[in-house]
Order: sequence, then structure tokens, then C-alpha cells
Amino acid sequence: MPSPLEDSDPREFAGYEVLSRLGEGGSGIVYEARDADGSRVALKVLHAELAESGDLRRRLALEAEALQRVRGDRIARVLAVDVDAPVPYIVMELVEGETLESMVRREPLKGAMLTGLAEGLLEALHDIHGAGIIHRDLKPSNIIYGAKGVKVVDFGVSSFEELATSTRTGVLMGTPAWLAPEQATGQTVSVAADVHNLGMVLAFAATGTHPYGQGRPDAMLFRIVHQEPSLEGLPSAIRPIVEACLRKDPAHRPSLYDLAHHLTGGSSGGAATSGSTRLDSRTRIGSTTSSLASPTSRRRARRRRLVAAATVLVLAALGAGGWFAVQELDAQGPLEIVYRDETDENPQLGEVVLEVTSGTSAPVVLRVAPDSSEDEVRSQSRWVLSEPLTVRYSPSSGQSDAYLETFDLRDFGMNALSRDGTVTIELVIDDDGASLEVRPSAVPGGSDGTPEEVFLARADEAEILRLAEEAEEERRAEEAARQAERDREVQAERQRQERELEATRRERLAEVRALRSSCTSSTQALWDVQFSMLYYVWDGYESARRSLITGGSFTPYQYQMTIYTLDGIMVDNYNAANSSLSETPGGSRINPAVNRLFDSAGDLIDAWRRLMDALSVPKNASGRYSDIYPSEHAAIDRARDALYSATSSLRDAVRQDAAADCARQYPDP
Repeated sequence: MPSPLEDSDPREFAGYEVLSRLGEGGSGIVYEARDADGSRVALKVLHAELAESGDLRRRLALEAEALQRVRGDRIARVLAVDVDAPVPYIVMELVEGETLESMVRREPLKGAMLTGLAEGLLEALHDIHGAGIIHRDLKPSNIIYGAKGVKVVDFGVSSFEELATSTRTGVLMGTPAWLAPEQATGQTVSVAADVHNLGMVLAFAATGTHPYGQGRPDAMLFRIVHQEPSLEGLPSAIRPIVEACLRKDPAHRPSLYDLAHHLTGGSSGGAATSGSTRLDSRTRIGSTTSSLASPTSRRRARRRRLVAAATVLVLAALGAGGWFAVQELDAQGPLEIVYRDETDENPQLGEVVLEVTSGTSAPVVLRVAPDSSEDEVRSQSRWVLSEPLTVRYSPSSGQSDAYLETFDLRDFGMNALSRDGTVTIELVIDDDGASLEVRPSAVPGGSDGTPEEVFLARADEAEILRLAEEAEEERRAEEAARQAERDREVQAERQRQERELEATRRERLAEVRALRSSCTSSTQALWDVQFSMLYYVWDGYESARRSLITGGSFTPYQYQMTIYTLDGIMVDNYNAANSSLSETPGGSRINPAVNRLFDSAGDLIDAWRRLMDALSVPKNASGRYSDIYPSEHAAIDRARDALYSATSSLRDAVRQDAAADCARQYPDP
């Protein structure tokens, strides 16, 4: 939000008129400014003491090239960077609108608004990264919804900030609550840091709360580095994206391409294959084997393998069979979906979801809550041979392996003769992990019943819960120690209270006046837009008169026809302005000014019509028409001056009523 200029601020800088303050950081001050063409821009001026660093200027010169290469509809462009000026500065596009932070404080985003935000941020980061720039400070206050949709700002400022702060030892770049773990620990920062912040921003936009809570900067940094985010209330449609973005290890975060692919449902013009692994699958394919062992022996072997390598996924993909002609025919049959809980020592902490979709049919979703008493849950659907079968498994813990796979039942040896055969999808969870089988039954002329089995590692959720409790106890102990320190400082603090109360009063007065100034500017701008058609009554008349009456010689008839054309334009502008008043604001000054403008516009139309009528009885045309018809032209001049005065009065009334309205909203304390 703009604030008034201070006494130390320049009123003109490098040819720009400085209008107000937009903010201040470790490297410099950002102003709202106006260039020579009258366009408003954001101008960041480096602190004078930093401008003395020759090394900093050289690095800024290299960075300037990349900053000005960035182009895109979702970013605020960097218009100019001057590193050779006595004090270096950067000029950016000024984006007006409401920040994402402000919007979400009123109400979290849902549905298309949330999806549109994700798509817009992906587009912005793609353009920024494409120019070799890392934003480093993506957060809700740097995302603005304006007239042209969502835009990311400050990517140039954050880069500028980092280069400046790098000249000082021990300075942490970025906003503590919106840092990636590698930023907080001082490691090398890559584009993966922006992916992490994208996850935090989407979680905040969808829930209204920061995924790591709130508190002092040191507490926020500790949680970001050492604790898992809270994603309660996050919609299932966007949760996989946020979970993937918020992985602690930058190498394990998805690319922007993967995120965009997932957000659009993976549609790229090609059909899904059974070998595809989607974004929310955290498994790794180890090897492919064939096994005809019994379920019991398979389970024992699985336990031994999971002890040695808990995150390895083994797929038993068996060959297809049957005649070509038979496989070209379609078939369908019952689909059995089974969930079994065989846990004992390691109970689940959250909800388990098993979702099965057969072709275009509605998905069958089994949801099992952590407090469920059911050891087995079943559901039914139908399989169709020609349609893909998709299985999604979402575990109860983010540290367990998820799974998403698409199958072609013909790969199991099923064909047209397999109709009415049952396909069973069975998920079994025990203390060591999860076993997911896709098992067609043996039917004459079709499948032999050989299953495809997937082994998924499972986190020790009891250990996760224990560690979380220990971390909470440690946090409480630290908070108790800090509280004791605060208590020791109370006595000294009381001696400063009176001075602080007076300072607070002055700060509040300055804040209220800044709010009033900003309110007046935005209200006046809004009303000016609403009254644009009224202002155009004057502008349109002047433009039409100059284009039609060029000063050349006219016969009386030609002059009449010219006035007739001018009259039509004036009447059209008058009617357009009148129709635009349906929802315009009113006020003690505005309403009389509007009436005066319409009266003077009508008088001007009447004056020209009287001249047109007088021309019907031509007089001696050897001189100028203003001399031949002096009273008519004098009336036109008077009406013209009155319309110009009425238009100016309306602008003044808008300004004064906006100021009065904002003064009522923000009175002095």
C-alpha cells in the first residue's frame, strides 16, 4: 500500500517524478513514480552506502541483462536497470490490484480460482526461470490480482536484493516464513526453491493458513527445515501438487513441466500407458520379475525385502496371450475392489484412500479413516476390456509410498472370451508395508489368473507420532524458557511504555493518513472510470469540431451539413453518457456537477442548431461566418466555455467527494 514521501525522499530521480513510497528493503527503497510520458512505474533505488561497491555494480550489470529478458503475461516486467548512475536503480511495471494475501484473508480460494492461480504461477515461474532468474521470494504479498488477472511481482527486486545483501556477511535473503529449507540453511539455491514456495503459496491460498503455522521468524525457519507441513483441509485435487512441492530435498521436487502436466490431468494428446508413473507416485521401479508363489509366501518374501530396501517397488508384469482376432473384440465383467487392514504394531495415522476408475465410468473410492473398526472394506464396479483401468493408492502418511498406475487388461491375457470373468483389485496393509494386487480370474479361453503385484514401502507411523510428540515437548520447553526471559524483562519494559505510547499514537496518525490518502486515490480513480463517458462529452465534442470544421471555406449549405454531422456526434455522446449513469456514485458535489454538465451540453447542442437554422436563410457570404452570424457564434462560444467549465467542475467534485468519503472512513484518531 503506498505511503506518503518522507522528508528525506527525493521528489525527482533520474528523470522520474517520485509520487509515493511502496516499500523498503535491505538494499533500497521502492517508490511509485511517473516517467516523462506520464506512465506510472515502480522505481527501486539502491541505498547510497551500497552504491559505493564496484563489485556490486559489476554483478548488477550482469543481472540486468537477464532481468530485462523476462517476458510474460503473468509477471511485472523489468523496464530498465541503470548500474552506472551515481545511485543504481531498477524500473519495473507498476501492477495495480489486490494481493493474494489480502484476498485469502477474506476467504480462501476454491475450484477454478485455485486452479487458475496454480496455472498462472506456473506460467510466471516458467518465464522467470527461462531467463535464468530465480525469484527466491515468492509469497502471497508478491502475487497481485489486477485487471489482467494474476501477476507475480518483485522477481527483479528480490534478485536485486540478494545481490546487494550478498555484500554483507550473515544476511539472510528472503522472508523467513516463505523460505525453502535450503535457503534457511544457507545451501545453494536453485529453481527448486521457487517450486517449494509455490507449494506453500497454494496451501495458503486453499486453506487460508500457512502450512507451517505462524510465529517468530526463528520458529518458522525451524519448522520449515525440520517439520512436515500441515495440509489439513487442502482439496484432494491439488494436494498431490502441494505435497510434491514441499519435499525437503530439492532434488526430489517436481519440475514445472511435471506440475503443469499433473494440473492438466496429464493430457498431452496421447493415451496413458500401463507403464506411466504420475506425479504423486513416490515409488521407484527396481526390477521386473515373474512370480507364481502363494499369497502367504509372497507376503513373507515381501517383508524380507522391505527390511533391506523399504522404498523399492517390484512389478510382476506377466505376458499377454490369445489370438489377435479375439483380442480385437470387446468384453466386460465384474470388478471387485478389496481393502484389508492387517496392521498390529504400526496403526495408521490418517485416512487411506483406494480409488479405482474403469474407463469413463465414475471412480470407485474406498476411504478408511484411522479410527475405523473395519478390517476389510469391499466395493464393486465393472471392467471393460477396451478401456484402461486406473488404480490410485494414497497412504495414511506422506512418508509412505503412494501409487498411481494405468493398466490394459489385455496385457494380462484377457480377451473377448474373458467376458463375465472377475477382476479383483486387492490392497493389503500390514506393519511392514502394503501389497496391491490386480488379479484377473482364470476363465476358459482367457486369462490364467496370474496377478500383477506391487510392493509399497510403509513408514513407521508409530515412530513418526513419537517423534512429533518429542518435537512438541521440545518446543514447549523452549517456549517456557523464552517466557521466563520475557518475565525478567517486564520491569525494564514498563519504564519505556510511556515513550512508546506517544510514539504509537504518532505512528497511528501517520498510518490513518496514509490509508486515507490511498483510499482517496483509489476511490477517485474508480469514480473517474465510472464517469469516463461524461468526461468524453467534452473531449468528443472538441475532437469532432476540430475534424469537421477545419477552417476552410464553406458554402452555407456545406456549413449546414457539417453542423448536422457534428450535431449527430454530440447527441450520441450525450446519450451514451446518460446511459452510463445507472450505477454511478452520488455525493453532495457530484450530483449537481453531473446535472450542470448535461445542461451545458444541451445548451451547446441547441446553440449549434440555432446556427444551422440561421444558415437556411443565407446572408451575404463574402466575409467570415462568425462576422455574418455574430450572435449565433457568440452563443456557441458561451455554451462551449460552459461545457468545459462543467467538465472541470465534475472532476473537482469527484476529487472532493472521494476525499470526503475517505475522511469519514479514516478519521484522525
